[in-house]
Amino acid sequence: MTWTAARDFCRKSYTDLVSLRNDAEYQTVQDLANGNKVYVGLFRDPWEWSDLTNSSLRYWRESQEVNPRYDENCVALLKTDSGKWGDRKCTEVHPFLCKCRETKLQVIKLRIRQQDSLLDLNDPAVQNSILEQMKQKLSGNVNGVIGLQWKKHSDGRVFIVDAEEHNP
Repeated sequence: MTWTAARDFCRKSYTDLVSLRNDAEYQTVQDLANGNKVYVGLFRDPWEWSDLTNSSLRYWRESQEVNPRYDENCVALLKTDSGKWGDRKCTEVHPFLCKCRETKLQVIKLRIRQQDSLLDLNDPAVQNSILEQMKQKLSGNVNGVIGLQWKKHSDGRVFIVDAEEHNP
């Protein structure tokens, strides 16, 4: 897409075109670009990120002019310059990367009352069955992808049997 179409698509479907605030984010985008020229959220007005992120990261190609032509107002990672930034005409068509919504991690503690005393809650098959049932219940109530997993204690167990549960 053109830079503007890519930005609009990202804003509609995700959050915005990707911004690069540090070397780790740059390396992630570079890996995802796989050597291709891809649009990122930097544009000239003066140069700023489309999502208005502040970043001191600079990775311009060596041949980048200080006062470049004003018809090249968008930025792509350039395959021919080892992924360094170069200005491009915003009307050129290139792949692009959107910035995704941040993942929200929640830890939820459960208290499960065993109806079948022969059931071993620390059996991986039992745990997987419980997770699947929880995913099915949540899938209709939540927007986005849900990933559920058990938090294991240092001894490898997920569930700790409460002594009060066994006393009549």
